[in-house]
Amino acid sequence: MSIIQSIRERGALISAIVIALALLGFILMDAFSGRSNLFGGRNSTTLAVVNGRELDYREFEEKIKIQEQNAAQRGSTGEAARQQIIGSLWNQEVNRLVMLSEFENWV
Repeated sequence: MSIIQSIRERGALISAIVIALALLGFILMDAFSGRSNLFGGRNSTTLAVVNGRELDYREFEEKIKIQEQNAAQRGSTGEAARQQIIGSLWNQEVNRLVMLSEFENWV
């Protein structure tokens, strides 16, 4: 019985240490990823950078909402329709940014 009790005591301490380290790791990972304001990181809304051009998260979300409204009017709703809209819009925006960069290089 004393063996089981000692395992329980040590196990609780080890579990608490592992959980504390995991939480600390998540906080530090978020702080240094550039998305957080915790340690002076910039509060970026950049979703992607294509050939030096930034794709803004808010603009992308707004375009998704517009496309979802259009799809709802056609009767296309649901998660599958949303994923299709996001994929199509993503490809469209990446192509637009690539074409803008190429056009500027050509002109």
